[in-house]
Amino acid sequence: MRLSRPHGRLLLVQRSLLATAVLASGLALVTGCSSPRLPPSSATSVEVAKVYLAAAKAQRCDVTKALTLDSTWAWCRNPTLRKYTVADKAESVPFNPGHKTESCVDTTVTSRASEESEPMNGTRTWSFCFTKTASGWRLTDQGQG
Repeated sequence: MRLSRPHGRLLLVQRSLLATAVLASGLALVTGCSSPRLPPSSATSVEVAKVYLAAAKAQRCDVTKALTLDSTWAWCRNPTLRKYTVADKAESVPFNPGHKTESCVDTTVTSRASEESEPMNGTRTWSFCFTKTASGWRLTDQGQG
């Protein structure tokens, strides 16, 4: 049985559309893997702290770096974050330079460190302090322990 030309063209168009859809899906997956999932700028400092610590535990350095200002280091691999809890509310703390206010979030973190970071082994309470920016709350001080 011989296919007529219109049907053959339709089949060719369908295959082209399918190939385009598969390629677009693959690009979306690759792009999704490489771009960090950041909280919206409207997120509270507590919500940002939860995203930051989840990223630190998952060793998503791109996310921790994106949520950190240049004034401090972004948590990534050493010490390795094992578990954490985050307080339900933050404390507003006056911050003198530029007359800004920091929002500090109390946490309990358990980490395992090596080499020069060994004092960070174990479980301890820790505060992470954030400053409000145009992109939302960003970590400005790894805090107090």
